[in-house]
Amino acid sequence: MTTLVKNFEGKPRRFGLEIEYAGVPLARSAQIVADATGGKIQSDHKTHYTIACENLGDFIVELDVELAQKISAKAKSQKDLDPKSISIESIADQILPEILETVAPTEIVSPPLSEDNLHLMQDIVEALHKEGAAGTEESLFYAFGYHINAEMRSVKAKDILDSLRAFVVLYDWVAVQLDMDVTRKISGYAAPYSEDYNLFILDPSYVPDLAQLIDDYILYNPSRNYALDLLPLFSYLDEDRVKKHINNSLIKKRPAWHFRMPNSSVGQDNWSIYDAINTWQQIEKLSDNEKTLKEMAAHYKMRKPELISGIDHEWVAYLDTHIKQYKNA
Repeated sequence: MTTLVKNFEGKPRRFGLEIEYAGVPLARSAQIVADATGGKIQSDHKTHYTIACENLGDFIVELDVELAQKISAKAKSQKDLDPKSISIESIADQILPEILETVAPTEIVSPPLSEDNLHLMQDIVEALHKEGAAGTEESLFYAFGYHINAEMRSVKAKDILDSLRAFVVLYDWVAVQLDMDVTRKISGYAAPYSEDYNLFILDPSYVPDLAQLIDDYILYNPSRNYALDLLPLFSYLDEDRVKKHINNSLIKKRPAWHFRMPNSSVGQDNWSIYDAINTWQQIEKLSDNEKTLKEMAAHYKMRKPELISGIDHEWVAYLDTHIKQYKNA
């Protein structure tokens, strides 16, 4: 993989990874993470484990069901053990984990990891695979994702916009490179931006400051469920502005891109976390190549996506030719 260079603060850049899957019990998943990282399992809340790793931070292993977590937390807050006062929540805390593990994905969330430590997540993925973990491809119902939180190289409005434009231009190419599963495409968890927004930001006369960039993004994309979710980044940069439009407790502010397109292919042989990271870095390389980006953006409106797949394969071939040129430059 390519060197991750520096972040916007001039420090070694880090990536935070999130991987969803099914088929491995939650407690066993937590132990796999602890074994791979040398961390200690500090908390067990039935639907949530924390693995504390010295010098790295906390890894989280949890069932990806917000309601279940809320019920579990409420049950644990009850201190009266009188049988007459036992609530439905306290009973649910005992039975929900067993039920939910059959229907809800498990999610492992890493702390921000430097390039030297990314191998820990690859080790975890390989251990999960040996345990029979099932990923996106194992069921039509598994719209599981592998999310990449790529720390920002710059937080200037122009640089953010250039990367956003590069993502829009390369979206079809990225979907093909990642073999984006149809379940994820139709689930709404990793939706593309609207064509109206794409054309709006690709217009060369669009030169917003940060406030306008945030306002325009939220106007067109008032949700977390996009293939590239900028709400965590914009919340980090101007939380009050974001909350004025969207107040969602699931938005976690952080100075990072939230790249949601990749499949979680833990059930597939030889799957690597690095493939999607390398694909993301091609977006950043294009954003750095002003001449090529302008040329591709000017040609963007000539695309003719297929009705069913939504992909224009002639456009993908055009992109692939240009990417090979600047990759080898």
